Amino acid sequence: MPFPKSVAAYYIDEYKNHIWVELIELNDDEISKFKANVMDSSMIKFKKGEIVIAEASARPGRRITLRNANNVNNPESSLGFRVRRGGINGFIMTAHGNTGGRVGQILRVSNDSSSRMHIPNSTARVRNARVDAAYCRPIDNVTLSRRVHHQSDPNYQLATGTGGSTVGQVIWQAGNRTQITRGTIQARNVAVNVRCPVLGVMSHTHLMRGSYHSDGGDSGGAVYRLSTGSRGRVAVGIHVASNGHYCSASNIISALDVTPY
Repeated sequence: MPFPKSVAAYYIDEYKNHIWVELIELNDDEISKFKANVMDSSMIKFKKGEIVIAEASARPGRRITLRNANNVNNPESSLGFRVRRGGINGFIMTAHGNTGGRVGQILRVSNDSSSRMHIPNSTARVRNARVDAAYCRPIDNVTLSRRVHHQSDPNYQLATGTGGSTVGQVIWQAGNRTQITRGTIQARNVAVNVRCPVLGVMSHTHLMRGSYHSDGGDSGGAVYRLSTGSRGRVAVGIHVASNGHYCSASNIISALDVTPY
């Protein structure tokens, strides 16, 4: 299905068996244009939508952030889940989380000058229709933990692997701004235009959508669910944009050639 700029998002409602098209301007004229230029079907339902915003913004507190040449904070983001790439341990974050900064620029965990990380090369950063993610690895002796931030319980941690997710499942998001928020999965394979202030608009076609709350600076934070087995909490992706949009862990792993551990 084509993706005109008048459309904020579209996705399949698996419960009601129809397609939702979210128009930026919801009126009879825009609906008529869509039906004439894209598709006219009784299966398509229309509602109001909006261009979602890639959430990375500067604020103090726990975060991973880029430091510019003047040693000033640039927009922040959050760390996702732990991975290995080429045998080297690191973490997943968003590709837009360093505001399009050049590969190799210094990232700091929690604004700690002794906890530096970086994205090592151009293949470790992917922002395309399916994925908005990057692999970052330590420069200093940074401890990489599975323990979820904002939790006092040391056993509240992610499993060593990742998992899939289905519509209706309960999920949580761990972000540096809103901390821990809870929701349910609303749709899979959502097509949506995501606007980043520096990088511009990217049309994604395979994002997941949840109902959890988020705010600027949460991008990159782990999205996870409870496991039905003994694995505890399993990462299912990372948060990438407002209105509960996240990249699936499976797409990230494939795109970046990483292994969770």
